[in-house]
Amino acid sequence: MNLFRKHILHNSLHLLLLLSIYPIPNTLAQCIPASADICKNANVLCSLDELNGYSCSNPAYSNPTGCTPLCPGGGASHNTAWWAFVTEGGNVTITFNIGNCSITGGGIQYGIWGDCDCKESIACNNDVHGPGTYTINANFIACKTYYLFVDGFLGDVCDFTIRTNGGSSPQLRPLGKINNDPDRKFQVCQGICNEKFVIKEQNVNCIPIYEWMLDGKLIGGNDNETSLDFPAEGDFQLCFTAYIGNPNSGSICDQEGPECITIRVEMFLKGSDQQEIFVLRNYLINGVV
Repeated sequence: MNLFRKHILHNSLHLLLLLSIYPIPNTLAQCIPASADICKNANVLCSLDELNGYSCSNPAYSNPTGCTPLCPGGGASHNTAWWAFVTEGGNVTITFNIGNCSITGGGIQYGIWGDCDCKESIACNNDVHGPGTYTINANFIACKTYYLFVDGFLGDVCDFTIRTNGGSSPQLRPLGKINNDPDRKFQVCQGICNEKFVIKEQNVNCIPIYEWMLDGKLIGGNDNETSLDFPAEGDFQLCFTAYIGNPNSGSICDQEGPECITIRVEMFLKGSDQQEIFVLRNYLINGVV
């Protein structure tokens, strides 16, 4: 038993010596919250407070998933990391403290996009930044999702710490009723086309994700109104939900709804009933008789 213990102790000391000579490198997996390799897969942080004091490094492997070019002014993607976030809107300052660039020594490039299609650049600097302190100033729309990226110049890997000022968490207000219909029941004639359904928008400074579903199926559109055709008779359920975050990645910061109505489609309505429904619908939707 004593010989066994001495053997274990000898091996343990040998392992500790190896670790002291060859320390385990800092890896992206140690960054919490973790980044994503692809923009659209980024989990949405519910405020920039979650990035305040955040320390990480960009990937030490090839991951050229940045925009082409990396920024509107140029640059190329090599090993890009992505984070997504929402805010309450307004002016925000994001500061990078960069150090320990270990591959080429060139530094990193970074920026913010308002989408994953590289059409809406918010702040993007294709200049290379080595060790030092650098700042992004931007004006954000409340509830909208933004995408922060960091990329290494020619594959460089750098440690960095992020500090933020502003960008608290946004909140949705309760939804109204679809078409302001008090009993959530709606009647239309079979064959009607482009029947409009509307729900009151959120605050004009808040742009969430809107979702319409008919009988449990997503019918598209990211707006507070939709139009439908009804070629067949029957009862249908139309529902509306507002999100802050990214439902595709499961990152929901706030949600209102679903708010639903039942739509009854009938082949024929008597003239007087049809006129009454038309007048009531016009009043509820447009506020006029």
